[in-house]
Amino acid sequence: MFIFITLIVLAISIIAIYIVVDRTISIPLTKLKDGAIAKGNLDFMITSPSTIDEIGELSSQFAKMGAGQRTHEKRQGAGNSKRTIKNP
Repeated sequence: MFIFITLIVLAISIIAIYIVVDRTISIPLTKLKDGAIAKGNLDFMITSPSTIDEIGELSSQFAKMGAGQRTHEKRQGAGNSKRTIKNP
C-alpha cells in the first residue's frame, strides 16, 4: 500500500513540475521562437512574461531589438527615399 501511495504522489509531483516548467519556460520560449521579428515583421510586439527571470529578460531584450530594428529600417528608408529624389 505504501508503494502505491508513493507512486501516486510521485506522479502528481511530476505532473505539477511539468505544468510549472511548461508555463514558465516552454510557452514563453515558443512565443519568442515564433515571433514575427525573425520573419521580418517588425510591427510584431513580444509581450514579456510577468516573471523577472532569464526568460523575462530575454523577452525584454527581444522587444528592444525589434524596436531598434524598426528605427534602423525607418532611417534606412528615409535615406533611400532622399537618394531617389536627388537622383531621379
